[in-house]
Amino acid sequence: MACIIIAGLITGCADGVSPDLPDLPAVTDSPNRIYWTDDEIEGVKSASLDGRIVLTLTQGNQDPEGIAVDFGMEMVYWAVESLLSIRRCEIRDCENTMEDVIVTSGEPDALTLDAANGRLFWVNKSDASILGCRIDDCENTVSEEVAGDVDGDLKGLVVDGRSGFLYWGDQANLMIRRCAVGTCEATTQTLVGNMGLPKALAIDGFNNHLYWTDKVSQKIQRCDLLNCRGTISDIATQLDDPNGITVDGGRGFLYWGDATLEGIMYCEISSCNSTASVFMAGDNMDPEALALGP
Repeated sequence: MACIIIAGLITGCADGVSPDLPDLPAVTDSPNRIYWTDDEIEGVKSASLDGRIVLTLTQGNQDPEGIAVDFGMEMVYWAVESLLSIRRCEIRDCENTMEDVIVTSGEPDALTLDAANGRLFWVNKSDASILGCRIDDCENTVSEEVAGDVDGDLKGLVVDGRSGFLYWGDQANLMIRRCAVGTCEATTQTLVGNMGLPKALAIDGFNNHLYWTDKVSQKIQRCDLLNCRGTISDIATQLDDPNGITVDGGRGFLYWGDATLEGIMYCEISSCNSTASVFMAGDNMDPEALALGP
């Protein structure tokens, strides 16, 4: 059952670096449920967007991290750091269809899915590299998109399949970066610098916005994908401990995990300062990463 608690939030602005992107088509998938990896049950859960129907897809997965959903195939992907694997299952029958997409040589953390182009990307926590593969043959098609750095700490990976860009948070250097898939060595740029600790990122394909949570400033910010410079704004501030994030741009709602609350918050994007509410919370919840899906 969802409960409602109104919290006052304020807005502001900051500075950034503009990515040079073409006009982007809108995303058309309309989500019905929210999915998350949950540290409390060490598994994956989902809930209807009215908060009434909550399901446990799988549990006992030993330290689940990033999550992504394939709308068309109705499959969910998630990283299992302690088992060095990325797993997937059919949403409607997870326990009986669960399989390893790949067993990696390092600890997988954040992950993102470009379903339209059949590509999966993830952060290798062991050396702060970003790897990718084809989802139909991941074991044999792994490529390194971003070279590793043993002193690095990458978070919140997300891909925009329409433009072919990867975006990620860099906690070691306090910035958000992006690159073109396949040419990251030559195209990596800093979008946002001199920030706190970027934790999670989400793309609103309807409105061409990039959102992120910041663990130091305790707020959610966004910028325009077509012109990040000068468009960075505070969407929610004075948060307790923002974690994973996902956005329903078509309906105009934002969802994020709250580590202190041990639950999920949401708001209307257009008035997040006055509509922030508890979507779901409880003793048996500790959401890590979030995604929307069918």
